[in-house]
Amino acid sequence: MKISKLIKSVALLTILLLLQSCQGYSDGRMLKKFVSRFNAAEYASAASYVYPSDRMNVAFFAKEVITLAPNTFIEIEDYETVESGEERYIKASIKWENTTPALMAYFNSIGLPVDKDGRQTIALRVRDTNDGETIAFPWGIPNVLPENLWIASAEKKEGKKEETTIKLYADSSAKSEVLEQTTKSLIVGQENGTGWRPAYQVTKDGCLITSYISPNTSISLDRTAYFHLGIFDSLGVILALVILIVIVVPFLLLHGVIEAIFTSSMYGPIIVVGLILVLLYVVYQLLEQILFGLFIINLPY
Repeated sequence: MKISKLIKSVALLTILLLLQSCQGYSDGRMLKKFVSRFNAAEYASAASYVYPSDRMNVAFFAKEVITLAPNTFIEIEDYETVESGEERYIKASIKWENTTPALMAYFNSIGLPVDKDGRQTIALRVRDTNDGETIAFPWGIPNVLPENLWIASAEKKEGKKEETTIKLYADSSAKSEVLEQTTKSLIVGQENGTGWRPAYQVTKDGCLITSYISPNTSISLDRTAYFHLGIFDSLGVILALVILIVIVVPFLLLHGVIEAIFTSSMYGPIIVVGLILVLLYVVYQLLEQILFGLFIINLPY
């Protein structure tokens, strides 16, 4: 009886390992993880599954496009791994729920139309990085190399209390019309030969528009400001488990010390409550990371 159980356990483990090594299975998990984080509006975490240079397009989508349909989310209906020469793609059929005419107009403008039922077909190229495999991001600014994109913010001038604004011109000329003055950060492209820099925005109707920033405008550029992940977001499952054990076990064993702190002074209860709250936060974050890594369960924040 024991031998039979052992054989079943070994067979189950073998199947799991085969599935884990299966390319299509691995690609599917990566796609599902990306979609789960994306649907939860955890765009920085979702971007960790995206090829590094494409992450600025994730920032653009989160800043400019998702506001067109704030209640939308993605359902994966079908997917398959397709190889073309030395390149590999995840071809997926997805459905956008709670979409809006403006969002559909945006997708039409970038050549990825959504039908009347919200269905869309995408092909995501799988690319290797030092941290593992990643996928392309399909819904960004078309015909612009993502490595030529930055986040631009107005530089604050010393001694001035008022907010610094960025003037957006209709064309790359000081004589052109000023379309807008804004204090918000923008996704911008590479400057042209005259120093003018294109800025990309989406209108309320879903139209992608390009305006220009004068070379005389003081702006700061950043390619990583949007994607600083927290320590818990960047942990692997095994490391998260180790940290969870290292933190929780000593805390449970030190009940005598905790009791002494509690009764030591009038501030003792406050200190103990603070320690417990910090521990609960750390444990929750670690459990969320572990459950998501193993089962793609995204706990609410």
